[in-house]
Amino acid sequence: MARATPHRTPLRVGIDVGPLAIRSGGIPRYVEKLLAGFERSALGVELVLCGPIDGERLAAAGPRMCRDRTGFPLEKLVKELCSVGTGRLDLFHGTNYLPPLLMRAPTVLTVHDLTVQLFPENHGVMRRMRHRFLPIMCQRAARIIADSHCTKHDLVELYGLAPERIDVVHLAAGEEFAPVLDEAERERVRERYRLPEAFVLYVGCLDPRKRLDVLIEAHAQLRREGCPLPLVLAGEGSPRHVAELGALAQRSGLEPGKHLILAGHVLDEDLPALYSACELFVYPSRYEGFGLPPLEAMACGAPVLVPDNSSFRELYQGTPMLFDLEHVESLTAAMRSTLVSKDWRRRVIEEGLKRASLRSWTTVASETLSCYRRALDSV
Repeated sequence: MARATPHRTPLRVGIDVGPLAIRSGGIPRYVEKLLAGFERSALGVELVLCGPIDGERLAAAGPRMCRDRTGFPLEKLVKELCSVGTGRLDLFHGTNYLPPLLMRAPTVLTVHDLTVQLFPENHGVMRRMRHRFLPIMCQRAARIIADSHCTKHDLVELYGLAPERIDVVHLAAGEEFAPVLDEAERERVRERYRLPEAFVLYVGCLDPRKRLDVLIEAHAQLRREGCPLPLVLAGEGSPRHVAELGALAQRSGLEPGKHLILAGHVLDEDLPALYSACELFVYPSRYEGFGLPPLEAMACGAPVLVPDNSSFRELYQGTPMLFDLEHVESLTAAMRSTLVSKDWRRRVIEEGLKRASLRSWTTVASETLSCYRRALDSV
């Protein structure tokens, strides 16, 4: 049995804020909101922010957090290899899968999903190469945080990790995600992205794993039945895949720019109003380690549909939000019911608001700190 290590108070934890350099996505949101959760909770931990410092996105980082501002040529590469400029640390938290390769302090790794292993064709060469180190880093880590039991299961099955070394910490919707009732604010966002008054919405990456082809086919069927709403895809993807989606839409009878609208990148501050303005939010992903956009849309009062797979099955089992992604007819029926039946729509919205209210980022920070404590007790 590992000998318990006496903890200094407060704990001094290095935390990788490198993902904040990315302008959008689930992992930057995770880091940003985790920092905010720690700041609000006063949990007795001093965070040392390691990596490229993005001042604008670190607005949530309060006075109890330190910035590691070490700067030198090839800084990013060196910091991926070893702990530099951080001083004494009790622990290092790798928020984006990988810690520095050479680290004196014990490490905790957050593994959001294993899609690089499961769907390598959806990821670039450099990302696939970096993730070759992940099994070794997981073995070396004192503890691992997974966003869901689905990801924990994958870590055990694919990497042979002991399940007792993995903590599951479900994520949360930020406090800013709430129904936007101000029609002027919703209209401002509609005008910014040139959207009609009512629409069906998807927000996320436009890549093959998201199975937007299924959504386009289901929406085309609804249009043939007389549904007047356009489908809005908000996000970015490779030009090749975006062109493929446009071609599919045309073959399915959806006119680009009219029946199918590509809104592009949406600013974070516009998301609550965008979610609140949509008639229906659909997230037809083939696999997710958690999936923040659906939860954030639920918190804004949008009716949300997600597939009965991966972490969604774990998070939303027993709700009316699930559909079978393997059959376009299942999604078409779920969309039809939610758009046409007021009682069904109300049930979907109420269930979503309930699920979104169960957790906060303060709770996420508290459970993350518990993981830090268990990691120190194991070394």
